[in-house]
Amino acid sequence: MPHRMKSRLQSFKSIAGVSCRCLSSAENNKLTDDAVALIEAGLEVTKKTYDFYITAGDVYIEKNDGGKSATNYEKAAAMEKNNPKAFVRVAYIWLKVRNAEATLNELNKVKDMD
Repeated sequence: MPHRMKSRLQSFKSIAGVSCRCLSSAENNKLTDDAVALIEAGLEVTKKTYDFYITAGDVYIEKNDGGKSATNYEKAAAMEKNNPKAFVRVAYIWLKVRNAEATLNELNKVKDMD
């Protein structure tokens, strides 16, 4: 992987997670589009880890793409079945679309963890 791409992939988490909340709508959309491009490039060239899938899900939440976000969170959950982070984030997606039953199902998974 070229050094430039690797450097960009390493920094996309802060770009997607922190910076998006502090910018104007137009700047936020451009930055989120850049983060999505990095995530998609990362899917092709990097080892997929729990944190990678969580970050990818977070980026898609910023893009208001619940489907891709949930898919990435579910991949993370499959990797670490006793880590509540992915389940809580999926519950948040269900909450956004006002599906109380699905929200509670996800939160119950967290409650049932050891």
